[in-house]
Amino acid sequence: MAGFTLDEISTLLDLETSDRSAAQALANSRIAALDEKIATLQTMRGALVRLAEACAAEDTGPCPIIAAFNPAAHT
Repeated sequence: MAGFTLDEISTLLDLETSDRSAAQALANSRIAALDEKIATLQTMRGALVRLAEACAAEDTGPCPIIAAFNPAAHT
């Protein structure tokens, strides 16, 4: 729920309902982790887009998508 892991939800449920600082700290920590994951996924997406575009650009030779995972395909 709201991007928290089950362990984090458990931690939140163990807090006093007035412990806003601990809840906010946990939320800020989770936001940072999500931002990091988003950045990684955006990098991965960019690489995949470039491979797909390279694959579509040529009809001959090894497929760049397959070659990215099989160095022997470059020859």
